Amino acid sequence: MNSHNHIWFPYTQMANAPAPLKVIKADGLYLYLEDGRKIIDGISSWWTCLHGHCHPRLMEALRQQTTKLDHVIFAGFTHQPAEDLASELVKIAPWNDAKVFYSDNGSTAVEIAIKMAIQYQINTGNEHKTKIATLKGGFHGETFGSMALAGKDGFFKPFKKYLFEVVELDVFSDDFEKQLEEAFSDGDIAAFIYEPLLMGTSGMRIYPASKINQIIDNCQKHGALAIADEVLTGFGRTGSLMASDQAELKPDIICLAKGLTGGVMPLAVTLATPFVYQAFFGKDLSNALLHGHSYTANPLSCAVALENLKIIQTPEALSRIQNISAYHRNFAPKIQAKFGERIHVRFVGTVMAIEMQGIEGSYFNPIRAKIYDYFLANGILMRPLGNVFYLLPPYCISTEELDFVYEKIISFLHAHVE
Repeated sequence: MNSHNHIWFPYTQMANAPAPLKVIKADGLYLYLEDGRKIIDGISSWWTCLHGHCHPRLMEALRQQTTKLDHVIFAGFTHQPAEDLASELVKIAPWNDAKVFYSDNGSTAVEIAIKMAIQYQINTGNEHKTKIATLKGGFHGETFGSMALAGKDGFFKPFKKYLFEVVELDVFSDDFEKQLEEAFSDGDIAAFIYEPLLMGTSGMRIYPASKINQIIDNCQKHGALAIADEVLTGFGRTGSLMASDQAELKPDIICLAKGLTGGVMPLAVTLATPFVYQAFFGKDLSNALLHGHSYTANPLSCAVALENLKIIQTPEALSRIQNISAYHRNFAPKIQAKFGERIHVRFVGTVMAIEMQGIEGSYFNPIRAKIYDYFLANGILMRPLGNVFYLLPPYCISTEELDFVYEKIISFLHAHVE
């Protein structure tokens, strides 16, 4: 029996799944397999690995921290890595004196944000504000609260009757502003959560920053909190340090995870404005945010995240992000012109997606397996979203390696859309 037979893998039908590929090491852009192959990590290992695998500075930060403090309860105690990281996160937040609440993954960062928003309204005497608004097709994680925010079909259909209702608005509709006005007209929206600029799991769909301004403007007018889910879009993915940086108006709460540690350790944060934080002050414990996790602010994770924040803001890292963005910007119109209406190409920052037209967009479409198998056979890891496949590489990818991936994209499309 293979040792992997004891494992229940995610997003996998275990009854007929092929044997998983065993990775023995990773370095930079590449994953090295037990069978001798090396694979380009075209999706940054689920959108987490920013600078390449086993980045020396991140590995050294981890090694140094292991000699000092592994973990400690974060209630009634604190430690230097958490304090230093919070100080640096405050510097990149869109407001002065942001407050940092630690957790361990994107779903929990979102859960915390929703709990903050609901309790904020209660603590400020607005108990009638009970609804959460979201963007149709959005995705915010796998826990029950975050599942509810993503609608009731697709992955989450079995749990439909257990999830709370949300107000869904279509950001790609011509009447989006009208939808906003109608949704806020009753005055019962507590918060609006959205993925800024780039809606990842629903197909790497991209919308302009002007729509973010419309969302936040309505939130401000009607006393709702704006929550930016930057779990995917943070740390340069959309070309700016945060996707929210590209909009004039700023959210009240920001969720960060995935790239926070450069893909090395699990860590998440929920950033809040000072006025949200102040709403939790009171005479007794019931006004406080009663939420926590065993590994809240894990010192090892915080140390790595602190080093990652230093790296991401270096001229070299910023240049890499801009170079990838420019390369996508140059390639996208060429491939669009080549295949015309048979595909739709879209890009923002370091992310480029190609949607195959005339094919049902469901995640369960068999075309997904064909795309995955083709690129893997050509030495590239991609995990398609139904009829959409995308390139979201670590920032260390070279122009030669980008050209190689582009070449394989063209070859695949020649074989499957012509």
